Amino acid sequence: MAQSHLSDLTARLEREVLLIDGGLSTACEELGAQVKDSLWTARLLLDAPEVVVAAHEAFIRAGASVVATASYQVSELGFSEAGLGEGEVERALLASVRCAREANLRTGGSALVAASVGPYGAVLADGSEYRGNYGLTHEELVSFHEPRVLQLIAAKPDLIAFETIPDLAELQAITEVCERVAAVSEPMSVWVSLSCESGARLCSGEAIEQGVAVLGDLPGLIAIGANCAGVATISEALGTIRSVTDLPMLAYPNGGGAWDAQANCWVGATDPITDEVLHIWIAEGVRLIGGCCGYGPGRLADLKAQLGRVVGAEG
Repeated sequence: MAQSHLSDLTARLEREVLLIDGGLSTACEELGAQVKDSLWTARLLLDAPEVVVAAHEAFIRAGASVVATASYQVSELGFSEAGLGEGEVERALLASVRCAREANLRTGGSALVAASVGPYGAVLADGSEYRGNYGLTHEELVSFHEPRVLQLIAAKPDLIAFETIPDLAELQAITEVCERVAAVSEPMSVWVSLSCESGARLCSGEAIEQGVAVLGDLPGLIAIGANCAGVATISEALGTIRSVTDLPMLAYPNGGGAWDAQANCWVGATDPITDEVLHIWIAEGVRLIGGCCGYGPGRLADLKAQLGRVVGAEG
């Protein structure tokens, strides 16, 4: 990810709105895969990578311009607790980018590959990414994130996507990891998506403005936003983010409802993104829009058509 690539992506976000894919677990389940254990889609990277490729391909054919890899749940801690060795972590991280690249080649090679980096809480598989406040030191969080970020960069994705980050401590650790990487390698494009309990607060209860301030000097940061919350919460959070930064924003809400950590699934009604919401998001500077949990390829195709209508009407 050379400096020219970073500049190209920044320039692209100035002139167009890009569609992010949807929930990879949702797409894999629609293909018949079981993703109920603690590793979610990360298990498929080792056991059934062809399913991951097919899910990415379905999203790209549905109109996604950006696909996030199945690496969200991959970590030494999570794999160790699942009885897997350190070598399997590196294999899964490399496979995550390779699967997305393969799907991209099958569909013409126009989509960007975002290497997904989930929060520490996701590894606990108990909904902690919607709470934060893990009780870890700064050094422990840096040590958790740094190895997998470096391994993902070695696989050469187009950008790194830190997703569902719920508290200031983890944002501070992520910023340090990116600073360390930038000190020894070419700049990388990065987006950070927050996990928010409301339009004013991260899931930890800390102010969203404080989170954005922590990210102010993160090298290669191309966009800040929120994901995996309801549409109303995402909209309010974007307003707060916009009040303290001019960076492009991103939004990929879930399909509505609440996460049941015991059943490992979402429960509740759907929560559509309306045309009015899209108009507001685009006017506020949202340049990356997609879906999270509950958004399969079919629902993403509908969002693609809807986005085309809204952007066309504004153009």
